[in-house]
Amino acid sequence: LVLSCLLCLFNWESAFAAFVLMPAITLGYAVLFVGEQTFYNNHHYLYLLLLAIIACERLCHQLFSPVANPTHAERHFSLWRSLLRFQISLVYFFAGVAKLSEHWLLQAQPMQLWLCTGSHTWTAFRHSNATISAIVHFAEHLLGANSCTHLSFVFSWGGLFVDLVVGGVLLHIPSLRCTSVLLLSLFHTMNACIFSIGTFPYVMLATMVLWISPQTLAHVSSFAQRRAGKKNRKTKGQGGAAASKPSSGGRRAVNG
Repeated sequence: LVLSCLLCLFNWESAFAAFVLMPAITLGYAVLFVGEQTFYNNHHYLYLLLLAIIACERLCHQLFSPVANPTHAERHFSLWRSLLRFQISLVYFFAGVAKLSEHWLLQAQPMQLWLCTGSHTWTAFRHSNATISAIVHFAEHLLGANSCTHLSFVFSWGGLFVDLVVGGVLLHIPSLRCTSVLLLSLFHTMNACIFSIGTFPYVMLATMVLWISPQTLAHVSSFAQRRAGKKNRKTKGQGGAAASKPSSGGRRAVNG
């Protein structure tokens, strides 16, 4: 499966990727998902759905050749991006709905269990560097004697707000989309650092690109290429100057 993924990256636009690689990756992952129910995780189910959507997009791309017509290409891109956005929005919405429970809202569980019992990931995060340690100590001082319990409630209600409000609503308002993407990126980065929940935060971080307009991505890519070009030219210029400058031993030999 890993080999197929790598091959697909290098042959993304080819018919081989659309008709062989992507179906093979999707079916292979589906077999593993169904066969390993002991290790069932709803994150893995999401990965299967995303693979299926991308595999269908590749098939439609090859069968109907939307690139030949710019109007059809734009429609094709908008349709499949909207479908992926809808799928990711469902993840945020139902994650928020699942948090509307007494255990999560009134008892801050399982946050208290993770934060107040010395979870190794939380301990490692809070002592990872001086800045984070200072922020955590300041928050504990601000929250008072029961800082761990209070922090658990902050995390619990904050997670509910991010999932149900930011991911479920604000992300779909164009004027607030940039702020929502930044908040969600921070949220998933914190989850990756603090909690042991596998690859899910990284996958959700990767999906943030769905909410960025193609024009913005083009500007970012162009800026990065210009910066890389300037850096390469500067490096080459310094290398050429160093090569043309004679050494002190060489100057002494010439003078002698």
